[in-house]
Amino acid sequence: MTKLPFLWQVKKNEAVSYLLGTAHLKEKDESIEESTKDLASKVRVMYVETPEDFQLQERHITLPEGQRIDDFLTQDEIDNMHSFFQEHYQRFLFPEEIKEKFDEMHRKKLWYITSEISSIAYSDEEIEYLAACKRLKELKQRFFGSIILPQREEILNIRSEAIDLVKIIQNYETKTDKSIPTLDNSLRFAMKSSGIKIIGLDEPDEYSKIYDSLSIEAQKQILFKEIEEVKSGKFFNNDQIRSYKKGDLEAQLKSFEAKNPVDQEFVDNVCHGRTALWYPKTQEDIKIGRTLIAVGTSHFLTEHGYIAMLEKNGYEVKKL
Repeated sequence: MTKLPFLWQVKKNEAVSYLLGTAHLKEKDESIEESTKDLASKVRVMYVETPEDFQLQERHITLPEGQRIDDFLTQDEIDNMHSFFQEHYQRFLFPEEIKEKFDEMHRKKLWYITSEISSIAYSDEEIEYLAACKRLKELKQRFFGSIILPQREEILNIRSEAIDLVKIIQNYETKTDKSIPTLDNSLRFAMKSSGIKIIGLDEPDEYSKIYDSLSIEAQKQILFKEIEEVKSGKFFNNDQIRSYKKGDLEAQLKSFEAKNPVDQEFVDNVCHGRTALWYPKTQEDIKIGRTLIAVGTSHFLTEHGYIAMLEKNGYEVKKL
């Protein structure tokens, strides 16, 4: 279990539980995953951030009646946003579908649009699958929708490309786990495979209320910051990834420090706000013991984090 970089033991009245700080790393680490399987023998239930069936409804993500993002963004900002999404959507959507996407987007909350950017950054496999579906439709249209039949050489090329596309589609559709391939999702899958009960902490109403509490200005700045990070290839912070794998507590704490008022608002409302909602949901199982809380490391390390709250309530918390 020492290979898990951010693992704490929680103990009170002989009941032993664990805290595991995770990270949204876009890669797997076999040594960490193997250590997680070892940890599975010591726990009976695992709490994670979002339930497997977590689903936000239209009422959670849509602006109030009569409002559009045009009310909050300048034309230059809208053009910037459209340009970013156009570049990505054209890989797997047809022009009329992109137009529908943009029409829908103008009625969505800014924080939800930001979550779409994160999905683009993480979802290489899904985008490859969607792009293959789009291309296969184009080939079918070329073969069956034209009055003039393609020449024999072109037919052979279409057939060869279609076979490759079908393989991509079938490989994705037959995957057991289609979750975004991040380290924390692979840990969840490893625990589930070991028969551990998985409980999600986020609830749609609470989750949307937390993000709605961010000011429009904060939502705007976060949206365009993420657009620039994806465009510049800096969405995944390599220094933060390295410090996580090393278990560098000081570096992780530094990475969570607010650098401006918007960062502070996000930390206060989203990070601390979600932690405060999660904590009471886990207390009965922590009292029983053999419970694992596996959420982002930031929810453990600050003065408003899990560790501070547990120690305040008489638990002994020890880093392993």
